[in-house]
Amino acid sequence: MRPGYFLGCFLAVWLAAGGILIAYRILTGRISLQGLFTMDGDQFSPERLQLILVTVGLLAAYAQQALGAGLMPPVSSVVIAVFAASHAVYLGGKVAGR
Repeated sequence: MRPGYFLGCFLAVWLAAGGILIAYRILTGRISLQGLFTMDGDQFSPERLQLILVTVGLLAAYAQQALGAGLMPPVSSVVIAVFAASHAVYLGGKVAGR
């Protein structure tokens, strides 16, 4: 067994275990999601919602591309621009909300 293959398998198992642990703690209530989409605990924040949706969407698209290619492709400038625009909207909402 090649060391690189072993390390890749170990990393995949470790990340999967971490994801399972986080999901378990969210489901049992040890990690609270209360206030995830609200500002100051009571006001809905559309900026937070768009930031989470864009981040998860781009992560899923990149993971699908990486799994299809069998390697880690370079991050395109379009992805970086979308991340920057999403964060600018989020930060603009934070500044405007003050």
